[in-house]
Amino acid sequence: MGDSRDEQIHDIKVGTDNNYYFIATVYGKNGVQLDGQSVKTYNQSTSAAGGSKDIFLFSTTCEGTVRWSQAIGGALHDHAFNLVLDNQNNVYVGANVRNTNVSSDGHPVHFSPTDSLSYPDLTTPQIAQEGFKTSFLIKYDSNGQFIDKKALQGNDVTFSTFYSHLLDLAIDSKNNLHFIVGLMKGTHLDNKVTVPNTVTDYLYFLAKYDSNLNYVSSMQLPVTNGGFPGSGGVGAVKFAYDESLNRYYLVGHREGAPLFPLAYDGSAVVNRSFLFAIDGTDGGLLWHRELYSNPIVGGPAIQTANRFKSIKIDTNSDVYIGGDLFKNQNEQNLKIYDPNDPNVTPYLFTPGADFTLPMIFKINSNGVVQWVQATAAYSSGVLGPAPRQGKGIALKGSEVAFGVQSGADFWGTIEVVRPIINYQPDPVLVRLN
Repeated sequence: MGDSRDEQIHDIKVGTDNNYYFIATVYGKNGVQLDGQSVKTYNQSTSAAGGSKDIFLFSTTCEGTVRWSQAIGGALHDHAFNLVLDNQNNVYVGANVRNTNVSSDGHPVHFSPTDSLSYPDLTTPQIAQEGFKTSFLIKYDSNGQFIDKKALQGNDVTFSTFYSHLLDLAIDSKNNLHFIVGLMKGTHLDNKVTVPNTVTDYLYFLAKYDSNLNYVSSMQLPVTNGGFPGSGGVGAVKFAYDESLNRYYLVGHREGAPLFPLAYDGSAVVNRSFLFAIDGTDGGLLWHRELYSNPIVGGPAIQTANRFKSIKIDTNSDVYIGGDLFKNQNEQNLKIYDPNDPNVTPYLFTPGADFTLPMIFKINSNGVVQWVQATAAYSSGVLGPAPRQGKGIALKGSEVAFGVQSGADFWGTIEVVRPIINYQPDPVLVRLN
């Protein structure tokens, strides 16, 4: 059923009921299974291995027994990269779906076995139809029962304006949902926001909805130079909320060749990876950081594998960023810095190993880097190590857990004694204080 790019778990949350809640990508339609049991998907497929991708939501007990599962989507590629839980362990998903491929082999977009979108009439694409809508908030109870959905686009969406772009969800202590959504011309967000007809691309809004999926507030964000990477970026932008400071963070990396242009509040992204701290009152930029290392020898700058992939905020409002960095052989002084403000002192560091490495750093709420950790060295006799990547972060008290690829290498003075077969490292959990 697809390959590692197509089927993977993107986010895990643990409920107060001690059950685990997962959001993943599932590929194909025929013979799809979870823990040996057949599950229903809605994407298009011409073989057991072919087709498109659905969002796949499921829950297990803490021992790993599957409690329930639910595919979300239709005949075309659908995506969502995180979920949030409220204080009753209800599950919320921000889904990007598309319903414009009417195929006998596929299905209209489904949110549950009994709730779906109707196919739009593609013979009249200029007429607004419910089936053209593409961004939804969806709510399930802790047992996987569908409760409700809310379309973020209004009732004037046509074939030429159906594109939208919903980033990750965040939830606060009052169970309000926070998110960023890119919308094209029309009236949206429960008729509270209008994008003028003169706009030919996305306008981005930071919105808040309550736990019943009702509109609370929104503000337009100063995003220019193209906007955030969309579905082609495969979850390339992560979104987080620090309720104690009323502050939002956007972290991610640009894709494309040339790299997708992006600026926030007049501060343009220069390198591949970026981190923005945003004032929750007016959406203004508080500070901006990027990672720089020399481009890959013999290759264009866009090949530099510096990617910020995950973010966590602790109770002191310190921020942890995980991902990958690239270091040329014998290169000194990689840096985390503000490319548009020379008055910000760069944080300089030199990893002990070369090439593509998993990395994690801690930065405080003022934008001052506290430390950086990455692979320190390779084990003796290792030749041509494959790229090693980092992704997920978890915090527990004074401990930081970081999911990486590793093997035949060192983190600090601790050697990861794993064989490198065909240049492929193993999944490893690194624990830091």
